[in-house]
Amino acid sequence: MLSCTNMLIEIKPLPSYAKYWRITTANIPHSLQLAAEYAAKKAIAFKTHMHEQEIHLNVRCIDVRYMKYLNKKHRGKNKITNVLSFSSDVMPDDMKCTRILGDIFVCTKVIEDEALEADKNFEEHFIHMVAHGALHLIGYDHETEEQSKIMQDVEIKLLKTFNIQNPYKIND
Repeated sequence: MLSCTNMLIEIKPLPSYAKYWRITTANIPHSLQLAAEYAAKKAIAFKTHMHEQEIHLNVRCIDVRYMKYLNKKHRGKNKITNVLSFSSDVMPDDMKCTRILGDIFVCTKVIEDEALEADKNFEEHFIHMVAHGALHLIGYDHETEEQSKIMQDVEIKLLKTFNIQNPYKIND
């Protein structure tokens, strides 16, 4: 069990090969640091060809202003968003070398506002956004309806390992 600020999140054990994966975090609230690492690792576990490979990625919390800057600079959208992922260009051919996946930037203020507006738990939504960012780094996307459906299905399965309900289910 992982204890976040006001809740307990059940985390099923990571697979043994996850020992090869290093997640670096920065500016993440202390109560969410372990959850962020596990969410990223659980996402990576969905790509079987990465199981025996050394992997490194960064997860960083940033403020609204920097998120808006990154979104405008890299996506041409002059607005804030909850999470952005940037793939690394360092992809070694040799499977024995460390593969640097890239960076995930999460904006806790946006995630907090979204959770409040949608009546969701902040910690669960935060975990979802970190996992969402990590899935982008391993090749998932939601540019088309088909891609979106596949990515949502993976997210639902991944979040279930944290005992988190389907975030896409509409409550009546």
